[in-house]
Amino acid sequence: MTPDRKALPLYASSLFMALAVTAPAAAGAEPSIADMSLEDLLKIKITTASRKAQSLDDVPAAVFVITGEDIRRSGATSIPDALRLAPGVEVANIADNKWAVTIRGFNSRFANKLLVLIDGRSVYSPLFSGLFWEAEDTLLEDVERIEVIRGPGAAMWGANAVNGVINVITKNARDTQGRLLTATAGNQEGAGTALRYGGRIDEETHYRAYVKAFDRKASIGADGQAAHDPWRADRVGYRLDRDAANARSSLIAEAYDSHAGDRLNIPTVQAPFVDVSAVTQINNGFSLLGRTERMLDNGSEWSLQGSIAGTHLADAGFGEARNTLDIDYQYRLHPSPRHDLMWGWSYRYTSDQLSSSFMLEAAPASRRLNYSALFVQDDFTLLPDTLKATLGARLEQRTAGKPELQPDLRLMWVVSPTQSMWASVSRAVRTPSRGELDLTARLAMIPPFSAANPSPFPISIQTAPGSATGYGNEVLDAIELGYRKEFAASLSLDATVFANRYSDLRGGPPPAATVPVGFPIPSYLASSIVIDNSATASTHGLEASAEWRPQAWWRLQGGLSLFHASVSATGDPSYAGDSPAHQVFLRSSMNLPEGRQFDASIKYVGQLQGGQVRPGSIPAYTRLDLRYAWKPARNMELSLVGQNLLQARHREFIDQYLPSQELEVMRSLYLKAEWKF
Repeated sequence: MTPDRKALPLYASSLFMALAVTAPAAAGAEPSIADMSLEDLLKIKITTASRKAQSLDDVPAAVFVITGEDIRRSGATSIPDALRLAPGVEVANIADNKWAVTIRGFNSRFANKLLVLIDGRSVYSPLFSGLFWEAEDTLLEDVERIEVIRGPGAAMWGANAVNGVINVITKNARDTQGRLLTATAGNQEGAGTALRYGGRIDEETHYRAYVKAFDRKASIGADGQAAHDPWRADRVGYRLDRDAANARSSLIAEAYDSHAGDRLNIPTVQAPFVDVSAVTQINNGFSLLGRTERMLDNGSEWSLQGSIAGTHLADAGFGEARNTLDIDYQYRLHPSPRHDLMWGWSYRYTSDQLSSSFMLEAAPASRRLNYSALFVQDDFTLLPDTLKATLGARLEQRTAGKPELQPDLRLMWVVSPTQSMWASVSRAVRTPSRGELDLTARLAMIPPFSAANPSPFPISIQTAPGSATGYGNEVLDAIELGYRKEFAASLSLDATVFANRYSDLRGGPPPAATVPVGFPIPSYLASSIVIDNSATASTHGLEASAEWRPQAWWRLQGGLSLFHASVSATGDPSYAGDSPAHQVFLRSSMNLPEGRQFDASIKYVGQLQGGQVRPGSIPAYTRLDLRYAWKPARNMELSLVGQNLLQARHREFIDQYLPSQELEVMRSLYLKAEWKF
């Protein structure tokens, strides 16, 4: 296995781009929603909540849509930063190249209760049931919208869609015709550039290709010393869309190579029993997705999607090579005027090969896993134009696991044309990750003859593989209530309250007594943290967002999130301590004369308490971002963006489980140029 090798498609796609930019440009312009009315925004079609197109105000779930225009005007340069725009989503910078992202608690770099999709393809890693955000990127100018579903989505999307689902949806190739060139430079952003070309084969078939590269600078450690977290990445992509009268097909391919720096405190058995090492995490790989949809003469429709992905990871001696195959089929029909019925089947196969280090040791080194599921959902009308119910369930099974049923019941009550209420009761399951079942992670080494270790041998504090204790699935039972109201043509409110109960949660007794490792003279003593399903937790909270258009050229958005968690004695205290109790934001977008734009965003994030692995607290902070854009020419836009302007630097998160250097987020200023030609 060679985890650090570059994916071959990088070179082929770069050559394609070099040829494509010399071809004649096709006519067409990207649509803009900057001037859409509030009513039009509420009618935006979303697909993630119920696997079918619905207007935002018709969905019986806590849904928020981040449009491509929102992303552009926010100044966000990564998907995690764009997610800060959604209420109820917790986003924290660990470093300039790492994030902790979750919904409704349990935040961590390896947060494992949030399912993330890109164009409907799951990108979560079976290694730890989360994802490496530094490896999941795309050309943000190609993003049509990000659909954020807060709350369980397991009935439709399966295990690990526990606290929410995020789907990053890119634009159809017909909407990205012509050429686009962007360039970015700043004190923290460093230098970045992207080039995209879109063309057409015939009236129904369009394509685009892009190449993107950037080199971000390092930040500052909590001790004030220079950090080692630069981030360099290259990415290429291609999309082909064919849109006929009753059929649509898409082919999407991407390849990437990412190098993200870190400084780890690696435990060792020799004095001083820790090796502070500057390391580089290398992620590279490719993905290929194909999707076809058909409308039948009887009004029914079906879709089939398949994808393959190959990923490689190398970090401080540990490596992973993984191949994944996903297949998803669904069929939708209308057996009667009152019923909208959907059923489907999905299958995933994944295989890996792990290489161990002293800090992370895998046994066995290779595994093959299969996941299969059947799902069904019926939307049925109880009272015409007033009351509708949605009943869904998913039966899912993984290799060597028992089948899990994940049901979902939702009610939507349309009180009036401008007011609605909804309620839901759901069950979701999280399956154990490869890391939880098969990895021994050595977190720290306690020196001999110290206050915590009077013995003559160092003591390794390490995790024990969950497969040895029969560690199994975690379960969530959730209740939600939602309310939406349009007070006027220019003012709307969306609010949700929720209560979650988690059982069979990951927990365990205190570290076991030490056992010698090595014979006849031990090299060290091992004290293992055993994980089991003994913990429980409960959370509840409120999420609200409002939008107001005081003038046709001025848009105001606000959001509030309140969150509380309580965890049983056997659970990890970080479950409650790594999510803020309060988040508040206010965002202003102004369209000024002569094509100028001014955007401002201020966000308050409450204090974090940390956890038992890396105790400490993160003070509350307020983040101010500003953006000013103007057009020196018809097809060119320049923008000046300032981020984190209130402080020179501040901390947002402490990485709990990998002994990384504690870093601070820096004030950032950058200039971006965008040219369409």
